[in-house]
Amino acid sequence: MASHTPPNDPTDPINHDDPESQPIDPLLSFTKPARLTSVDLLRGLTVFSMILVNTSNPGSFSFLQHTAWTGMTFADTIFPTFLFIVGVSIPLALNPERHLSGSDMRSWRTKTTRRILVRGLKLWCIGFVLLNLVPYIGMRWFVSPEEAFLRIPGVLQRIAVCYVVVALVHVQVLGREDGAVEEMRGISRQIWCASMIVFPSGLLVVYLILTYTLTGCTERDSFLDPPECSAEAYLDTIVFTRSHNYNLGAFDPEGTLSTLTSILTTYIGYFIGCDLRHYRRTAHDQHRLLTRLVYHLLFIASALLLLAYFSSYLIPISKPLWTPSYVLAAGGISTIALSACTYLSDVRGYAFSSRVVRLLIAYGRNPILIYVLAEGIIVLMDLAYLWGQRNVPGGDGNGKLGGHEPDTVGDFWMAVGNLVYSVAYTGVFAPLAWWLDHKGWYLRV
Repeated sequence: MASHTPPNDPTDPINHDDPESQPIDPLLSFTKPARLTSVDLLRGLTVFSMILVNTSNPGSFSFLQHTAWTGMTFADTIFPTFLFIVGVSIPLALNPERHLSGSDMRSWRTKTTRRILVRGLKLWCIGFVLLNLVPYIGMRWFVSPEEAFLRIPGVLQRIAVCYVVVALVHVQVLGREDGAVEEMRGISRQIWCASMIVFPSGLLVVYLILTYTLTGCTERDSFLDPPECSAEAYLDTIVFTRSHNYNLGAFDPEGTLSTLTSILTTYIGYFIGCDLRHYRRTAHDQHRLLTRLVYHLLFIASALLLLAYFSSYLIPISKPLWTPSYVLAAGGISTIALSACTYLSDVRGYAFSSRVVRLLIAYGRNPILIYVLAEGIIVLMDLAYLWGQRNVPGGDGNGKLGGHEPDTVGDFWMAVGNLVYSVAYTGVFAPLAWWLDHKGWYLRV
């Protein structure tokens, strides 16, 4: 953990003396907050919503539940928004100082690459341990060793992979100088512009080829149906085997093929982050320029949503498969959310006048800490439930985790009660987030 602002380090890509260069760390902030608090605000809203959705059961309102196959709900926008924010933060945080050149620049790239890889590995390990406490340790110790299983991919693991890939592409290929937009580091502007297009296009082409050609079935209704015949199921069965998939299903929602398109979600955020960096660097009339930024983001969001609408006729919107149409739709929604946060926090100044906004910003400045604590407590409650089902008189003894299926007249009030519980549980971490932000303590992975 890093407390307060660390001293200057000549090998650190962040200039702590320049208020314009104070970044938002792509995973966990460990420096002074950036001038654009909108990114912190959106990250805080996203973390709050992630915990809200994760504590909802099958009897909750439909907008808090993920779609089973195709379509999109509020719950389906949360995870891609976090990946979007990771992408936004990369060009704001990972940039060399202006005076570096030649061997110093190569040294910066080498050290920054090492930091990116180490950080990604730490985050992946945290996600793997947190994810397997219940299905492996809980089932093995409290229920039945035969029912224990390890799940390899997960939410934090996907965040780690997307962060590492896009951050490395930025540092090694697309990284720009802290000065004018036209000046590039190590490559010409033409090559840089081409790389901005080639990288996402290459991922999309690979995804489409694999999606349309791979299947584990001799016949299938379409490239998406049935789910067990999809390319995602085929690859996940080979890479992880079915015994390591989510709920031992045909494929994993955070599996192999969908990881390619989730990187595209992060890349959309990266593209937006480059725009934010430009606005922060050239701002003279800050209020006027930020207002223009809001309209600019809304224009980009409109274009993404329009592309999502037309592409959905070719490839349906599907969160489990993270289809390209889903990437575009989620990217458009995330961009709208960022524009709203920019307007509220940076244009209207609610980041300083509204306690609710300041509290959400505090959530966004220690996101992984809050998320891991929230998930960890849920894991402990699940372990206690498993133990009780197995050992307490009156338990069914099977140790199965389940939820209420909505089929009675009282389901509406049960959904209301579940929502109240989820909001209350998420709010439990508000004092901790506020206190850490007040102290200037930000956890660094």
